[in-house]
Amino acid sequence: MLKNEAKIYLTGKLPPPIGGVTKFIQYFLEATTNSKIDNYTALLDCRTFFKFWLLRDAVLVVNASNTLKRFFFVLLGKLLFRKVFFVKHGGQLFKYDFLFLLALMLSDGVLCLNRKVFNALGQSVNKLMITTIFQENRSHLIRPYQEREVDLLLYANNDSEIEGKSVYGLDFIIEAIDELNFSPELTIVDLSGKYREPFLKYENITYLSNEVDFIDLLSRTKVYLRPTITDGMSVAILEALSLGVTCLASDAVDRPKGVITYKLNDIQDFILKLEEVLSQKTRKRDVELTSIDSVITFVCSGVSSDK
Repeated sequence: MLKNEAKIYLTGKLPPPIGGVTKFIQYFLEATTNSKIDNYTALLDCRTFFKFWLLRDAVLVVNASNTLKRFFFVLLGKLLFRKVFFVKHGGQLFKYDFLFLLALMLSDGVLCLNRKVFNALGQSVNKLMITTIFQENRSHLIRPYQEREVDLLLYANNDSEIEGKSVYGLDFIIEAIDELNFSPELTIVDLSGKYREPFLKYENITYLSNEVDFIDLLSRTKVYLRPTITDGMSVAILEALSLGVTCLASDAVDRPKGVITYKLNDIQDFILKLEEVLSQKTRKRDVELTSIDSVITFVCSGVSSDK
């Protein structure tokens, strides 16, 4: 490694399975290869510890939504690395979560994917608001124009629930479908397969439970639906906006500029907004993305981003 090289390790893994966290890690690693800053960025694995003495010059960035796993890696980072940061992926901040507070106290800062979380952390916390896709990833999202034969697309990575409600809003969509006075072509990708039966009875719905080329499918879609009851900075929404796909999402969290939102769990407002977006012409939407250079500079203080 070069003496002045920024050295960063990430916890987590690359796809598959495809999910928000794994895609974020993929985009992070890809973006660093196009950075103006000299850097060595890699995933943390067991082989890393064979040369543990070299870690005192490196930074650990923890990607974990589980509070116990997050705390373990932050503690490990505090013991072995020069600095340790963690990414707050979720859309909520649990101020009374003891392990979260310990991780916050031990870490050198937080990378926030949600403005609500960023503000809730307060002024005393070292923090940076970032997107889950970076400016340096734009070239990976360039696709030749394709006909938008899919009216609506909803992607659910798993069958997670909060208080008996689907996190991805699949149960909400089932309720809303019966209220529609029109029949748009809807593609549901439900990797859990849990909601197969209620969706298969509709002729205008294509139900898939297998992994798909999401970017290819997205590039052939008019409107991407994100009816989640909680969220972070959705990778899929940023991918959709980058591809010129209209996004309709719940207002469960702050959404990026250009996303059309409806009131969470309000079926009538959802239908009203859905009718509006389907009547619009698809157009390229500007999407504001973080530069990976600002992230590297934040976690590796003293490294210039002007190279």
